[in-house]
Amino acid sequence: MARRDAERIAREEAVQAALAEFFQAQGQVERIHADAEQAAAPFDAAMREAVRALDQLGETRTGIAELTGVPLTRLREYLAENAAPCSPDQAAPA
Repeated sequence: MARRDAERIAREEAVQAALAEFFQAQGQVERIHADAEQAAAPFDAAMREAVRALDQLGETRTGIAELTGVPLTRLREYLAENAAPCSPDQAAPA
């Protein structure tokens, strides 16, 4: 019985150690992702503006996708953000 208790305790300690390692690594990954997103933000904005410029120059969405390699779904997001309707707070008073 004592051997089984010792094995159970050892297993629980191993589980706790693995979870501690997991959560520490997860925290680092989240920090790195946040830092990377912040560093990439100006370049992402430049990409969006360039896609919008290509659209305004008359390029088709398919053409823009072929030229840039950006998937059509992302192009639609870029262009939809540009044409997003005003929020009710921004609407003119009635």
